[in-house]
Amino acid sequence: MNLKNKKIGIWGYGITGRSTADFMISRGAHVGVMDKNLLADEAAYFAQHGITFFSQDQLEAFFDAHDLIIPSAGIDLRPYYEKYKDKWLFELDIFAQEFKKPYIAITGSVGKTTVTSLLSQLLAMYGKRVATGGNIGIASLDLIAQQDDVELAVLEVSSFQLEHATRFAPELAIITNIIENHLDRHGTMEEYVRAKLNIQKNAARALIPLELRAHISPEQIKKTTFISNAQAELLHTLPPITFDQNWLTIIAILDALGLPLAELPTHAQHLKMPEHRVEYVATIRGAKYYNDSKSTAPAATLAAVERLGDAPLHLLLGGLSKGIDREPLVAQLHGKVKSIVCFGKEAEALQAFCAKYSVPAQACATLEQAVTAAHTAAQPEEIVLLSPAGSSYDLFENFEHRGRVFKELVAALSDK
Repeated sequence: MNLKNKKIGIWGYGITGRSTADFMISRGAHVGVMDKNLLADEAAYFAQHGITFFSQDQLEAFFDAHDLIIPSAGIDLRPYYEKYKDKWLFELDIFAQEFKKPYIAITGSVGKTTVTSLLSQLLAMYGKRVATGGNIGIASLDLIAQQDDVELAVLEVSSFQLEHATRFAPELAIITNIIENHLDRHGTMEEYVRAKLNIQKNAARALIPLELRAHISPEQIKKTTFISNAQAELLHTLPPITFDQNWLTIIAILDALGLPLAELPTHAQHLKMPEHRVEYVATIRGAKYYNDSKSTAPAATLAAVERLGDAPLHLLLGGLSKGIDREPLVAQLHGKVKSIVCFGKEAEALQAFCAKYSVPAQACATLEQAVTAAHTAAQPEEIVLLSPAGSSYDLFENFEHRGRVFKELVAALSDK
């Protein structure tokens, strides 16, 4: 891809935006950035590289000034896509053209971060030199500079990233599952499924749950393997650090790659779970605290509650619903939790659901208040679980920020 002297506009300047700017500058492009605000600590970088900053109210000028526009995956392009359809350039398509080694891509409504993290660790234990990134950790374009030192890459990718990609072509595409999520962005479940299935459009091979078979075209079926329980006997040899379905997905991937499954039980004993995913934090006054801030969907929260459900459990539920009705989740939590502490922008609505289904609950404006309330209620041998079933953007920068704050709040409890 010849980018020298091209005028490239980057819309959104988070982790991926900075990575994209670095990449484009390294290829000799002229870069402009549009975002809400120019952060003070980025001013020197912008000045050094001649980057022009545009505020959100300069949208027309931003588009007019650039040959191509690379939008952040978090930006809803529906109001703009057709009008500027000749200008779009997407992160995953750039990666596909610039990364010359094989790569594996993983998506799903829940489980994709865990599967990506555990798989990357396992591949290293099998002797593979692996680069890991995408929607987890390192931005995908930063992996391009690593390709001479690795054999393959493992990418976690989101529906937002996949939605408009046309050249993304993984050696192996994996979908962990598709359940209702992100309808505030995709509009309908059909559009959400379509975005997820885009992962296999150009893939050499795909691993997909059997329940998605009806969505797969005859052409795609030929290169698709459906994840099943065929290797379920291996489950009892693996540590209970994640859900059985994640293990079955990992087993299917290793098998598809031709790696000896007999070695998996030994390797699995050395795995570390990713942060913010049913992560044990501390025991305070006999009660155990767990950080599941990564849970931004009802299904993930329900799975976490069921996993820890052997003890009375106080659930911290909050965040933004992303267009998903969380009433069915609360209905299913009746009898599974001792109490729910609702927090954040939708706390009162969540508390109303709890009242409807006779689940003891209270509403708090902040996570700090919610932690204090749960701490007051929790008895020895009980559990306090942060598993919000919603996005973090009402109170936090992202789910990582929410999880870190939760752990800080719990640590402060132990000092009292």
